[in-house]
Amino acid sequence: MGEKKTNIFGYLALVALVAAFAMLIFTQQASGGEQNSAKLESAVNSVLVYSNGMAFVSSTAKGDVGAAGRARLRVENFTDNAVLATLRAQDADGEIYWAKKYYEEKTTSEKSERYLTFDELLNQSYGKQVKVSTEQGEVVGKLMWVSGGKVGIESNGRMTLVADPKRIETDAAQAKKTEEKNTTYYERGLELYMNAAKSGTHSVLLNYITSGANWKASYNFETAGALKGTGNLEAFSEVENNAGEDWK
Repeated sequence: MGEKKTNIFGYLALVALVAAFAMLIFTQQASGGEQNSAKLESAVNSVLVYSNGMAFVSSTAKGDVGAAGRARLRVENFTDNAVLATLRAQDADGEIYWAKKYYEEKTTSEKSERYLTFDELLNQSYGKQVKVSTEQGEVVGKLMWVSGGKVGIESNGRMTLVADPKRIETDAAQAKKTEEKNTTYYERGLELYMNAAKSGTHSVLLNYITSGANWKASYNFETAGALKGTGNLEAFSEVENNAGEDWK
């Protein structure tokens, strides 16, 4: 019993050592020298759907690499359902030595400008220079308060109460407001690290197993005339794609 435990622990230690060595090699390769970054557009070539809810997918990802040498390629919107351990990535013009999925949170900002409402404009104008028209004339000064349709204007150290303002003029820049809307989204995909033999267009063949695929068959048999054992047999198949990628 003790010998079996020793063998198991030894096997686990060996696995951990191999994994650490592989990670060390990857880290050295990924960090050595500058890396070119490129985005690849992927299109599915063929799909083989199994009866267990899985499918074998073959696709081609294409994109431009700026220079020969170390490169990081990103295939955007690569399906989360793909089993990464089954992935085979091949490029005739380079050696792909590592592949991983990535999932990043990104934020976009959109700015827009609008005119303030009357109440917003009054609030925005507190302490600023305005011109108020009344039946007796115009009052120019700082807007200090607003209440019940009345406004208080400070000018030359005096406060003037305007009970029924006919018109209020202010700087046009104060009448506009810039609003910023932030939208958060998540970008996912496949990241490939490679030693590119050349610059320019690269074509990467991707083969992998993915989940979320089903198919079913149905049949229709119509007899010809009297029941003599002959007729017309029609077969139909229906494929359900919940793999998280477009198979068209």
